[in-house]
Amino acid sequence: MTSIIAAAIQKREVRQKVHQFLIGRHPNFEAVRTQVRNTSPLPTLGEAYAVIEKHETGAGGVLRSSDGSFIFGFASPIPHATNYAAEFLSLLLGLKVCVAMNFSHIMVETDTQLLFNAIHHKNFSIHWTLIDITKEIFEQINQLQDFCISWNYREANSCADALACLASTTAANNS
Repeated sequence: MTSIIAAAIQKREVRQKVHQFLIGRHPNFEAVRTQVRNTSPLPTLGEAYAVIEKHETGAGGVLRSSDGSFIFGFASPIPHATNYAAEFLSLLLGLKVCVAMNFSHIMVETDTQLLFNAIHHKNFSIHWTLIDITKEIFEQINQLQDFCISWNYREANSCADALACLASTTAANNS
């Protein structure tokens, strides 16, 4: 009988920890919180964390000179965004940095074909959630003297991806 009581107490404590974890998330995660809360049986704390972690992304980028020398790196958390939105927002953030630093000749390398196509082929069809970001990207591009974008394999973007991962991890640890 005492083992049944102990199991019930332990189950209640696990439920409380999951609920406390969910309460501490950013308000942008309300839909995900509701999804986890409505899961039956309630997931463990580790499972709840894994669900939330899938929805936290980050932006990252590296600015280099024409000879490849490092100038500047950036990382910024982006709460509750798709991977595509994070890629588009990374470009927007990088372009804003370039404009603020008065750089006028910019060559962008991306490992996201959708982003490359949307910028390179200006009339490329994209999801409606990316349209406003894309407009802002073009506003930044219009402030530059020279701009080109190229697509490369993901392995070539490992530094920027690592910065984006750092931003995502930092956001997850601070929320």
